[in-house]
Amino acid sequence: MQVKIAKHVCFLLATTNFLLLFVFFNSCKKNHETKASTVSSTDTTKHSNDTVQIDSSTIRVKLTGKLLDSLGKPLSNFFYAIKPVSNPDTIYFSSGITDSLGKINNYDLHLKTAYILIVYEFCGTPIYSKSFNTFNTDIDLGNIIVPPDSISTIVTGRVVDCNNNLLTTGNIIVEGVLFKNLLNPRRYEASIKPDGTFKLQFPICNKSDSAPVIIYASDANGTQVGNRVYFSLHYPETDIGKIEACNNSDTLQFFNYTIDSIHYSLYPPDNPDAHPETPNWTFFFGGNLLTGGTYVYFGIDGYLAVNKPGLSLIEFDIYPGYGEHPETPPIVNITEDGPIGGYISGNIKLQIETLDDSHSIHDASCNFRVKRKQ
Repeated sequence: MQVKIAKHVCFLLATTNFLLLFVFFNSCKKNHETKASTVSSTDTTKHSNDTVQIDSSTIRVKLTGKLLDSLGKPLSNFFYAIKPVSNPDTIYFSSGITDSLGKINNYDLHLKTAYILIVYEFCGTPIYSKSFNTFNTDIDLGNIIVPPDSISTIVTGRVVDCNNNLLTTGNIIVEGVLFKNLLNPRRYEASIKPDGTFKLQFPICNKSDSAPVIIYASDANGTQVGNRVYFSLHYPETDIGKIEACNNSDTLQFFNYTIDSIHYSLYPPDNPDAHPETPNWTFFFGGNLLTGGTYVYFGIDGYLAVNKPGLSLIEFDIYPGYGEHPETPPIVNITEDGPIGGYISGNIKLQIETLDDSHSIHDASCNFRVKRKQ
């Protein structure tokens, strides 16, 4: 009960001082970060006729490089790990994901240490490794040619506008979701052809299992148009049919919930960017803190997409008096996932419990449509 009260107090402070909210939640957030190995040594530097001892374990070396395919095309969103050669099986290591130009940027390496760079394919299998040593300066590995993923599928479909007419310009984006506990959001892009169709290759883990992806359209500037939609890909080819590049013009917002079939509504709804350091968390709020009274605050864990399964809740609180019942998995369904400035809508079914000594269990639900900020 004390933990629930603390979360409510923290959120109340957010309306007057966002920094307090940020600091508080950072102290409570899940830890998804990997840790660097520890190497300790001491250098001696002369300065102004004095001898100064510098602990080089506090100094970090920057590693750079660029991943390319056999044709010289940058490989973006590739997961890589950097481990000490002396202990390649350690769970403590530096890691990252290449940017849109295929670049590796890592600032967390120790001086005078032998490392191994490991690049992983889409499903988490190592496809490239390279050993290197750090000295007293930053190191650049240059261009690194990485072999292609071993298995891929062909993705086809067509794109229509708000009037169901075939779209002839723009791009289609296909993003991977999650494999083997590695956040490896591989992103592939293809131009929409003049006849409104598209075709691209996307890596998959094997020829029998489906591959979960999120697909959406973008304009010539790379801005999302329409909803992000969940699909399952299969080998050797998947036709997703029709996908809409259409932003909903309806500006209606609502935030409704029930407790034991009794209906309530809250206004105004909001989509606060409560955890910018964790992009796969999305938070929602209904109520008016300035006037007091009841409010609902919850967070969804997982990148959102229409019809995407497996989404879970970080927390769900109805203030005053209720919190999510941790032993009953919620059902989270997203029905609209537009771009920033558009709208997110969905519904949740769950059980909640009172925060008093009785901890009584109640059925609850929430239906919402909120203007997207994050």
